[in-house]
Amino acid sequence: MDVLGRMVDECVVWDNVTYVSVMGLCGQIRDLRLGLQVHAQLLKGGLMFDVFVGSMLVDMYGKCGNILNARKVFDALQNRNVVVWTSLMTAYLQNGDFEETL
Repeated sequence: MDVLGRMVDECVVWDNVTYVSVMGLCGQIRDLRLGLQVHAQLLKGGLMFDVFVGSMLVDMYGKCGNILNARKVFDALQNRNVVVWTSLMTAYLQNGDFEETL
């Protein structure tokens, strides 16, 4: 988190790769609050959602137990590949929603 704080302090401009990395961290540490902040910053920054960002958002929300936001992100994506679909299935499985997975 020290590196993340220093990036913010030094006004480093984030790109999609940065967002994917930070959202991955949020999911790994199950920090929904930070994940929501990063998602809001992504929207505020106006970067385009690609399948990598979209799938990582779905993954992060799933790991943090927020299946509603995972589904909202999934539904908002216009281009869905196997990675995005798998991220959604995994999110449902992680949250015990086996019926929705099938």
